[in-house]
Amino acid sequence: MMQQSGIVGIVGERTALSSCHRLEEFLERVGGRYQPLTGPNAGKLLHLTAEERWACSITTMMAIDETKAERLAAVAEDRRQRDRERKRRERAGTVKKQRTIYEAGSISRAKPWEALGMSRASWYRAGKPEPTVAEHRETSMSALSI
Repeated sequence: MMQQSGIVGIVGERTALSSCHRLEEFLERVGGRYQPLTGPNAGKLLHLTAEERWACSITTMMAIDETKAERLAAVAEDRRQRDRERKRRERAGTVKKQRTIYEAGSISRAKPWEALGMSRASWYRAGKPEPTVAEHRETSMSALSI
């Protein structure tokens, strides 16, 4: 027996003939005029059910047994589920600082405005000035000789 090539070899001669007959019937129904294959038309032509659509991961064709509103609701729910899962993974992957470590580096805890003898609001208005270098040093600067 000679092996068939092309689509007939993949799906079988009976299936290919059946599809051709369905295509002819479809063209008779629409009057033989050209009609671009959009998602709903392709789904009708193939008699695609929602179960087949899901099993084959077909996203561009509409199923004949679900409405556009049902499909949009399912897509929205899938998107929400993917977003929830992605955000959960992101939260699980982040390492948070412990509160004590965070507060140790906090400006509010250090209160640098008290070292300058000013109120907190004045310190922020002044642009968060740092105490002068001399106030932080234990020794004065030595002269540099070249």
